Amino acid sequence: MTHSQRKPRGSPEVAVFGRRIVREALAHDAVDVLGVRVGRVVPAGVRRAIHQLCREREVACEVVDMPLVTEWSHEPKHDQGVAARVRLRRVTAAEDYAASLHGRAAKAPARVLALDAITNPQNVGMIVRSAEA
Repeated sequence: MTHSQRKPRGSPEVAVFGRRIVREALAHDAVDVLGVRVGRVVPAGVRRAIHQLCREREVACEVVDMPLVTEWSHEPKHDQGVAARVRLRRVTAAEDYAASLHGRAAKAPARVLALDAITNPQNVGMIVRSAEA
């Protein structure tokens, strides 16, 4: 899941939360993981696995009380005690992308994934996985 309410529109920096999505972010090279917070209540095995992934990517991993995880996720009922701040690479505002097309680039086919007014953050992961497939 993601949360980006406090960032300006089109910002490539978002919070992702949930055990699976944070592990996926740590495993994906198209994402810069800026930091990870894991709640003290998360089972030790899960904490160790996430901490190991953070070590491999040289990402700061904090074991914190749950309010600090929720500070990033804003979804205490859904964050599963794990949240990360990430910066997405290759994210561009539609206007900037259109303005960058000149010559051959303007004529060549392009793959664009545009998301607007997503009201359920769970759908973002499903959409991205479908687009990648």
